[in-house]
Amino acid sequence: MINFRLEGAGEADKIHDLVHQSFGQVAEAQLVTNLCNDGDALISVVAVDDEDNNIVGHILFSDTPVGTTRNLLRGAAMAPLSVAKTHQGQGIGGGLVMQGLRECRDKGIQVVVVLGAPDYYSRFGFSADIAKDLESPYEGEFFQALEIEPGILNGISGKVLYPNAFSKMA
Repeated sequence: MINFRLEGAGEADKIHDLVHQSFGQVAEAQLVTNLCNDGDALISVVAVDDEDNNIVGHILFSDTPVGTTRNLLRGAAMAPLSVAKTHQGQGIGGGLVMQGLRECRDKGIQVVVVLGAPDYYSRFGFSADIAKDLESPYEGEFFQALEIEPGILNGISGKVLYPNAFSKMA
């Protein structure tokens, strides 16, 4: 059985290794490290396999305010999402997203942005249409947003204020 919970103390190295292995390169793992070191990590959720107590999945939400024509919204960037190759295709990624979004709701996050496959993220309510009026270094159908607070972006435009760690990605 897989359990989803917030990252515990002393798990950063295990998460770094998982992210590195699941992406096959170090850039995303370094992004997690940089976001944590810079104090921009808001929510870090892990998936733990009860059989061997290993971390088999991880998702990070970082502090990413959205400056709008009306006010500053509490926002989060969801990235990266990692699942061990041996555990892919079992719904772990979806479980991580759902648990992370519940945590965002509990923390008063109003908007979450993601850069990823529309077919995958649309099942959680993410949409490029919701993100269309948000200025960002990313654009197109892969840049998507989800309103945790329904209608918060209706009729307004804004700018996504990504943490510095995103601009350092190789």
